[in-house]
Amino acid sequence: MMIDTHCHIYGSEMENAEDIIRQACENDITVILNGTDPSSNREVLELSAKHENAYAALGYIYSFADEVCDEDIRLLNGQLENDKVVAVGEIGLDYYYTRDNKEK
Repeated sequence: MMIDTHCHIYGSEMENAEDIIRQACENDITVILNGTDPSSNREVLELSAKHENAYAALGYIYSFADEVCDEDIRLLNGQLENDKVVAVGEIGLDYYYTRDNKEK
């Protein structure tokens, strides 16, 4: 078995997301789907619920920092209770592209 620990596979961004996850399962590959904002977090939870080989890592990417509000944090805290969530992800500080939002 192999595990891909960081995938951005979303149906909203690719028309064959379900096929990719299904093919991974057929090849004994477990995928951890990473959300980056409220919308993608919800989507990876839905995808992970449909596929036995898919799990979720949820978080808010640094570039979303200025938009995160208390309600987003409450939503994320509730989502982290889901059994398919195996990690808090996409929360790191990434200064490769920009140093914006460093303090936030």
